Amino acid sequence: ASYHLGDYATTTSLYEQVAPQLPANILWYQLEPIEAYAKQGDTKRVFAMTDAILNGGNRAYSELYMIRGEIYEEQGNIEAARAQYQLALMYKPNMESAQSALERLN
Repeated sequence: ASYHLGDYATTTSLYEQVAPQLPANILWYQLEPIEAYAKQGDTKRVFAMTDAILNGGNRAYSELYMIRGEIYEEQGNIEAARAQYQLALMYKPNMESAQSALERLN
């Protein structure tokens, strides 16, 4: 609920408190902690968390590629952003947000 109220600091704080008790794949279903770290600019944490998911059994998670692409785009790394958006589309060909992002970069 904290995330949806825009309280990203509380979101990440609460997540860190309960993370050790959560199932390993909880972030496959609840993106809010990752998104909250992204909103706070903690890109290192976002990449660590998304790497763990993508390399830990859920390679086809298009939403994670979108988050990563948005970070790269904000950093001005357009090629890396484009690559992430393309991966999102590879796994979800009709993903409108990825298609829009790629059109925006072209």
